[in-house]
Amino acid sequence: MVDLKKSFEINGFDEVKTYIQSGNVIFASNEKDTNVLERKIEEFLSKTFAYKSKVMVRSLQQIKKVLAEVPPTWKSRHDLRCYIAFVKAPTSAQEVMKQTPIKEDVDFLKAGSGVVYMSTLLNMLTKSGISKLASKKIYQEITIRNYNTSQKIAELMR
Repeated sequence: MVDLKKSFEINGFDEVKTYIQSGNVIFASNEKDTNVLERKIEEFLSKTFAYKSKVMVRSLQQIKKVLAEVPPTWKSRHDLRCYIAFVKAPTSAQEVMKQTPIKEDVDFLKAGSGVVYMSTLLNMLTKSGISKLASKKIYQEITIRNYNTSQKIAELMR
């Protein structure tokens, strides 16, 4: 994560912070077009780390909207494991939902603004179908964050 942070700083980004070991980078930029930012970041990360990089950039406003639209049960129930799958355009949340294997009465999906809200009953985690998503081609078009991690990232962005 130290090298990741440094690569953002070298490439002109300000106020760079990383959060946990899953590639979360918070930064400031004069560029507001997320498509332009994604292309630029993918290019320099691919060169710096010698792999084909695929990134998703979300503004604080977008993250706030995603968090405001979480299913209400996420705030009232404590028997769910809750994740947000951020979807890389042009793929849609509906496409991700169609290809996400779920187990009825165990897993729950809801499409949101560029995301899919995914939850599983804690006492049924071993029966969840969502874990099979990683073997699907569509998995390359999403990045999944725990609900708590998403909240923390929003706090760090302020």
